[in-house]
Amino acid sequence: RQPEAVALYLAGGYTPLFDPDHRPTHGPLPFVKRL
Repeated sequence: RQPEAVALYLAGGYTPLFDPDHRPTHGPLPFVKRL
């Protein structure tokens, strides 16, 4: 996993669609950003 990528998404205003305290171990991490 790339925690620095997660930090960049969060700093960019994206909302995680997963529990940040229990990140999934498989597949891409889903994020959403309202435009």
